[in-house]
Amino acid sequence: MPPLSTVDPQARHGHKTAARGFDGYKGHVGIDPDSEIITATTVTAGNSGDAEPATDLLADDLSVPTPTGDQDSDDRVHDGANDGEVREGLAVYGDAASGSGALVAELERAGARVLVKVQPPVAPAGRFAKDRFTIDTAAATVTCPAGATAVIRPTKDGGGTAR
Repeated sequence: MPPLSTVDPQARHGHKTAARGFDGYKGHVGIDPDSEIITATTVTAGNSGDAEPATDLLADDLSVPTPTGDQDSDDRVHDGANDGEVREGLAVYGDAASGSGALVAELERAGARVLVKVQPPVAPAGRFAKDRFTIDTAAATVTCPAGATAVIRPTKDGGGTAR
């Protein structure tokens, strides 16, 4: 397959919707909502997910203040955990394209108040979405919305299936 562009071979096809596409790159901007000051920017390929660059854009905000040893209490050390406590004033906003599970988990670990829309679960061909089922990994069972329970059978890759 030839490159998308002879001028810029790293450009990629992106999609805003299933019917509306574009060629090139995506620009991502971090903004302080109170002051409206741009705090960080980055560019990714057009085919990359919107949540991918978010942790880089929020790197300073995701650092957890942790006093250690002889350091002053104002020193910042990123330890990747905040014990689920919400940090005062740290709120993160985003649209559904930014609401990946990994990003939301990272924001919660940092103690952010997460105001990122999460995409609704997909239910193909009129079936129930996964969030409508009760999954009990300890008992290795799945219960459907109608109340029927099935056993989860282990698969070679470490996961499981139920019918």
